[in-house]
Amino acid sequence: MRQPPVKQSGGHPVYGQAARLMRQLNELDRAASAQEWWMLARAVPEARSLAEVSSLLAVASAELDQFLVRFFGDPATRSPAAEGAGAPATAPLTDEPDQVAVQRASAARLSQTLESVLPPTTTFAHALAQLAQRTSMTPDAVDALGIVAERLDEAQEALRAPAEG
Repeated sequence: MRQPPVKQSGGHPVYGQAARLMRQLNELDRAASAQEWWMLARAVPEARSLAEVSSLLAVASAELDQFLVRFFGDPATRSPAAEGAGAPATAPLTDEPDQVAVQRASAARLSQTLESVLPPTTTFAHALAQLAQRTSMTPDAVDALGIVAERLDEAQEALRAPAEG
């Protein structure tokens, strides 16, 4: 059974926090999807985990966006990266050491950023699901926010996975 959208979405405590989380996920998604990491996996071992993290961030963003639409009637502003707009940087076409070194450095910088930002973002997502439960939102709403938090947990695990190479 579908819950009708809350009429005054801006006044609901979950709405404001969910919109805040959406902005954070959009920023992370934009940063993680600035490169087609899956294309670099052969030359840059760290790229495989970054590709997985990028995918999980996109899923979490999409799930949160659907939550905002379904329960508050408010389509969140999606990042250009999440919508597939804009062309991400492309992978080097050769295995030249200089190009690979640049990509490895980029992967290392992004990994460091994500390692520092993902844990508090994940904690915030879990707290948001708990807030939804405490404010008596439907089980479907709580479950949707739980899925967002689970994808962020998985993104952290993927980031910690050792690079193969």
